Order: sequence, then structure tokens, then C-alpha cells
Amino acid sequence: MQHPNKIITEQLRNPSELDINLKMEFGPFEPVHKWKRLSECYEFVGARRSKHTAVAYKDAIYVFGGDNGKSMLNDLIRFDIKEKSWTRTGCMGTPPAPRYHHSAVVYKSSMFVFGGYTGDILANSNLTNKNDLFEYKFHSAQWVQWKFTGQEPVPRSAHGAAVFDDKLWIFAGYDGNARLNDMWTVNLTGEKVVSWEKVPAQGRSPPTCCNFPVAVARGSMFVFSGQSGAKITNALFHFHFESRTGQSGAKITNALFHLHFESRTGQSGAKITNALFHFHFESRT
Repeated sequence: MQHPNKIITEQLRNPSELDINLKMEFGPFEPVHKWKRLSECYEFVGARRSKHTAVAYKDAIYVFGGDNGKSMLNDLIRFDIKEKSWTRTGCMGTPPAPRYHHSAVVYKSSMFVFGGYTGDILANSNLTNKNDLFEYKFHSAQWVQWKFTGQEPVPRSAHGAAVFDDKLWIFAGYDGNARLNDMWTVNLTGEKVVSWEKVPAQGRSPPTCCNFPVAVARGSMFVFSGQSGAKITNALFHFHFESRTGQSGAKITNALFHLHFESRTGQSGAKITNALFHFHFESRT
């Protein structure tokens, strides 16, 4: 009887005569949870900052506004994911006034910037919250300010914003005197007459709050934690868009840490950075 190793060797030399199944198994592998630091944004392109916004569109990250520790900003800088390089984005039209704690979302081929805090922070003058809405059209690099008829949301900063069903949804924030928990929505499809709609509160609403993250999943907006008075909460709420009702989720009693995917800059201790970090979802690296 011929030795099995010799049979396999001869059959590998003649693949057409191979009549056995060979299988090579790998794993199991442990996921590697690892951040990767990308190229910094040089000062001549964009200042170090915090309290800004960052959105993704196609193969780029767009960073708008923020605070560099001395003044508010209203520049728009772009990170090309393929080229791994930063550029200052040229713009047509009048951009939003310098601001921070605003919101920015992407709808189709535009970025929408709403509200935020503006003024001269060093001189402590003209400091005010805004309720304006600006559209930045990626294809034409043009800023356009939207105009409205009828009632509008109270000017605010540190609010939440999301896009669902061709609409922009604005929730809560801080109006300069008090924290809010109201919901407003506006159609983004380009109707001739544009009006804000105040969404009546139904179900169990979150407390008045600001400085919280929002996420959209399965037809709902999820709101976690935030500042409510002098208290920082750890409650999770979700708002169902179609039924327009809110509900409290399970209270999280242990620490929750979140990763800012493709997040640029921020405060690290007393230092404002200009670093960009990258986290890949599938490989978790």
C-alpha cells in the first residue's frame, strides 16, 4: 500500500488527478482593538480646535467651526481619506458666522449646519445663541442660508440633530438661560415655502438637557446622557420618528465609553489638539 504522503505529493504535482479534499483552517482570531493615528492638520491649513463638528461625505471628512481657545472659527477644512491629506476648502457665498456647539448633518449632497454659540469670547461681547440654518453644497462648494416662514425654534447651542425621512430633526440644547427638551423638524427637499414644525411631546421625554450625543437606528433617534441642570445623567431615551413618541430605555449604571470614529481634534487636558485618529469597524483597528 502506497504511503498517504506520497499519494498527496504526486496528486499535487498533477492537480487534474486530485481526488481528495484538502482544507486549511485558521483561527479563531481575537479582534484587535487598536486606534491608528493619521496625519495631523498643519496650522496653516486649519487651527487646533474643540467644540467643532465633523461629517463624512464620500471619501472625505469635513470639519467646520469650533473654538481654538482664543476665538470662534468658521472655516471648513477637508481630510481626504484616500490621499490622507488635509486641505482648506474654498467656498462661495457667505458662510455661517464663527461658532461652536452647533450641529452638522449630511443630507444627499449637502451639509446642513444649525444653530450654535457665536460672538467674541475674549472680549466677552456679542455672545449669543443662533437658530439659523446653512446649507453647504459639496458639488459647488457654495454656502446658502435658508429662510423660513412662521414659528422657528428658540436659538440654541449644544443640541442634538439628525436626518430621517428627508427631514432635519433638532432636539433640546441650551438657549443661554435654560436647558431645553423640545423637538423641531423641517423638510429638506427644497420646497418653495419652508416652515419649521414643532413636534408635540408624546410618551416619556428626556429631561431638559444639553451636550449629549444622538444616533439614528431602526427608525428612531437615540439620546444618551447629557447635562441636565447641575446633574450629568446616564439615561437612554429613544424617539420613534413615524409615531413621534418617546420612550425611556434601560438605565445604564456602569461606565460607558464611546469612540469618536474619524473624529478630529478636541481637548486633551488643557491642550487643544489637531490630531486625527481612525478606527475601522470591521477589523476593529
